Amino acid sequence: MTQQYAEWLTAIVNTRLLFNTTEECEAFLDSGSIRSNGILRACATPQKMRSAFRDLKAEACEMTDDRVKLEDVLMHYKRAWNFFRKHLYRRTYPEKTAAEILTLCYPTGRQEKLGKQITAICKEIVERDISVPFLLLMLMKAVPSYESKEGDVTDIQQCFDRVLGFLERFTQGTTVFSQLPVLVQAKEEPCKTRFTLFYYVSEILKVYENFSTGENLYLVTDALKADRHDLDLAGYWNECGGRLDFTEFWEIEDTKDPGVFFLTSWKKKASGTLTGVRYTMSVLDARSHCAPHKGETLRRCRHCPLPLAAARRRARRVHLGARAALRPLASFPASHALYRRRRHGAIRALARRCLRHRAAV
Repeated sequence: MTQQYAEWLTAIVNTRLLFNTTEECEAFLDSGSIRSNGILRACATPQKMRSAFRDLKAEACEMTDDRVKLEDVLMHYKRAWNFFRKHLYRRTYPEKTAAEILTLCYPTGRQEKLGKQITAICKEIVERDISVPFLLLMLMKAVPSYESKEGDVTDIQQCFDRVLGFLERFTQGTTVFSQLPVLVQAKEEPCKTRFTLFYYVSEILKVYENFSTGENLYLVTDALKADRHDLDLAGYWNECGGRLDFTEFWEIEDTKDPGVFFLTSWKKKASGTLTGVRYTMSVLDARSHCAPHKGETLRRCRHCPLPLAAARRRARRVHLGARAALRPLASFPASHALYRRRRHGAIRALARRCLRHRAAV
């Protein structure tokens, strides 16, 4: 395991995956010798390597709202680079190649006649579960090779603009959205790094696949309905144990759709008037994979409600649904602990606890 930590730490630092400069990485790890001595000398013992990687892993989770594991990203990065070096290196028209790969790996039902070579490459990508987001970023020259030693990143904003502009052109007019909401979110991301760019590209392609065809949209909608929990939440809530300490509270109303609620955030002004902002909330099961069919080698598992993007890949849920368990669908302050719990099993326990704190009106 020590050798694995050494490889991961070297890749993270040399590719500037999580941080754009060595100085940022040194400041995060509280080590001023990474640039002069290298990460392996700065973390000379197995304990220091393990501690450093866990800190970086926690930072990656925070960047992606606990949705991405750093070790999985590094594994896909390495595999994608080996595949890219063998099949896609030095393409004359890399952007055209990227569009062809997306067209074949994320079909929308349109008839596209492409060459036999790129078709065979895409078939191998799906069969071997190669990361399409990483291949796209490599073709667009937004991430370097896995063994790169190019130095600090100075053009991250240009990389974001180039990649997101390409994805915007590719997805425009192919889904129910005029522009994918996650694309807007990616453009407004304050912490722009190669890691967050990979994360947003992955999310954009997931949403694109789920909404690109009527069949996928139906499957996703049906799966989300099956995952909803119709809980007894209607009433008035606050965050001070039900005591009338604050002039801010929540009103939760049932809807005709089970598992979907209207939330109104009420605030009392100094003048004595109440102002409210209304949200919509879906209470969803946090599980998003099909355990009985994880070994399926088909592009789509017919026994599961959600499409499978490749062999042994989890079934996907809509970007919003994956982040919205106990969180309103609109923008919402992340400081409210009530809506930050997303893990499996937390929904019912959280509801039971909060029901005891329901405000008396």
